[in-house]
Amino acid sequence: MKNDDNPVVNGWDQIWQGYRAPNFFGRRLHAERIKTLRKVLAGISLPLTASIVDAGCGSGSTLSILRRLGYAKAIGIDAAVNSLKISAQLFGFQTDKDVFLRDIKQTGFADGSFDMVFSQGVLEHYENRSDALEIVKEMCRISRRYILLVQPDQTSLTGRLKELWHSLSGASWEKEYRYTRTDYTSMLDKCGFRLVGSGSSNLQEEMWLLYAKTRAAI
Repeated sequence: MKNDDNPVVNGWDQIWQGYRAPNFFGRRLHAERIKTLRKVLAGISLPLTASIVDAGCGSGSTLSILRRLGYAKAIGIDAAVNSLKISAQLFGFQTDKDVFLRDIKQTGFADGSFDMVFSQGVLEHYENRSDALEIVKEMCRISRRYILLVQPDQTSLTGRLKELWHSLSGASWEKEYRYTRTDYTSMLDKCGFRLVGSGSSNLQEEMWLLYAKTRAAI
């Protein structure tokens, strides 16, 4: 599956092709996400029977956290073929059982299929805000209760230093476009979800934003 019209998917497909294991910074982020997810999910008392989809699951790292926390119905979707391959290598996830090859803009799931849609580090890769909004609309369509975003906080000191490092070193294959908390909240509000909780992690490198459904998505 080649996404000729989606440089974001193709870029990540190349990254996962050569990926072997997380480095020190990746392991630190993983540890911080465990804390974040445990805190957020406990805070809303989301039962372990809840259905969760990790939209843009990448290497399967966050999906592995959700499974470790006891959410057996959690699954992941990604449009990059090599994402599913590396998630199998790292965590033993099976295609079409644990992880699925799906377009995040058109997942093919029925309306309200999941109690929660989780997404980490997807939206900021889209320069065109209308593309990001299309993704948000689809996440809202398939969620019946919550959407949890974990995004880089590019406005924090840590985020600005990371952005500068990427710029000077050429370490990133693609620019992370600057989105603010207000940008995300504005998009979710248009789709009938309101912000009910937020916070930061890993020295403010990331921020988490929890949204609850208030009306039918558009």
